Amino acid sequence: MDGSGYRLEMDCKSAALCDDDRGTCKPPVCEAGSITCNGDSLDECKSDLSGYTSKRCQPGLCDARSKSCLSCMPGSTSCSGSTMLTCDAQGQAMTPGATCSGATPVCDAAGKACVECKAPTDCKTVNPCATASGCSAGRCTWKPRYSAPSTMGNGATLRFNNQTPDPVYVVYGNALFWVPNSSELDAYYGGGTVPILDAAVHRYDRCPRAGTLVRERGNPQVYVSTGSELWLVSTEELRAQCGGTIIDVPTNSLHNTQYPPPAGICPLMGI
Repeated sequence: MDGSGYRLEMDCKSAALCDDDRGTCKPPVCEAGSITCNGDSLDECKSDLSGYTSKRCQPGLCDARSKSCLSCMPGSTSCSGSTMLTCDAQGQAMTPGATCSGATPVCDAAGKACVECKAPTDCKTVNPCATASGCSAGRCTWKPRYSAPSTMGNGATLRFNNQTPDPVYVVYGNALFWVPNSSELDAYYGGGTVPILDAAVHRYDRCPRAGTLVRERGNPQVYVSTGSELWLVSTEELRAQCGGTIIDVPTNSLHNTQYPPPAGICPLMGI
């Protein structure tokens, strides 16, 4: 060696891998173009093979197969208000699906379904028979507003001595229901009447006791009394929550506006 210059000992993969102090080449840290996941870190091999450049992905969204950070997990769901969103197969976008409404207005991303509720505060359905007490497995739970009243005394027929003509009433839930004609009285209420004193009128209520279920004979609509109103019970599910026996009151005793006194019209309310 005459010190006049250098001769090539070895050819390193890159300048960064040449170790001047030891006069040797460092081994490449990674392969050119390789991309891998290290937890939530997307690591790409540097062009000089000396290490990685890293990009932080959202938790659980580093995807080595596609060599990218996903925007969402393919097939996963989320909610935007009442609309269900589903992540596309590429994991890059949430696409809208069904909008929850009707009896299941609440979007439940975990269950991938529309449900009645996710919390007790979601249970806002007007229910004359029960009040919301909680939410279980996406369904509202209810507790009764009141117990079905005793049937004691129900079915008694009576007339009032000083009325002309002499209308006849049947008692249900401590309220009076007008029997509009003698044929209905004979067919359904035994035909018998019991005279009572005028003063006894005041012990009967305008509406049946709370919890009484009634329907006009021949009319499928069922009502539950709140004690001050009759509310339409629109579904079998609500009727089950009301409990008790449905009482068939005389035809036209609920809807007839010419209801003879002393019985009063109990207001009919819709749900």
